[in-house]
Amino acid sequence: MAKKIELTSEEIKEAVKSQGKKLGFLIAALNISDIEKEAWLTLLPNMSLEQIERLGNILESKYTDQQTKGIDEELRSDLEKIKTEYDKKVGGLNTKTIKKIKDLSSQVS
Repeated sequence: MAKKIELTSEEIKEAVKSQGKKLGFLIAALNISDIEKEAWLTLLPNMSLEQIERLGNILESKYTDQQTKGIDEELRSDLEKIKTEYDKKVGGLNTKTIKKIKDLSSQVS
């Protein structure tokens, strides 16, 4: 059986205040129009606590995606450069190795 957590009114006020600041920051930081931001702010007072929590999680995820998008693309580009360099080196080594094998083979024959 789940244990029920009891919070004081002060703890509840602090949690709501913290959640409000988080939502305000996330809505302000979103890459959407001011009209869309205003629409979200207008809807918030009519939302249940569960809906607000879900909205906060969704906005946090979108914010994280926006903030890391450039990093992901930069990492992908760096990895492609490294792979290209590696392929060139391995290709060069393979060519040298094949030449040496042929040279040895001609000496043995």
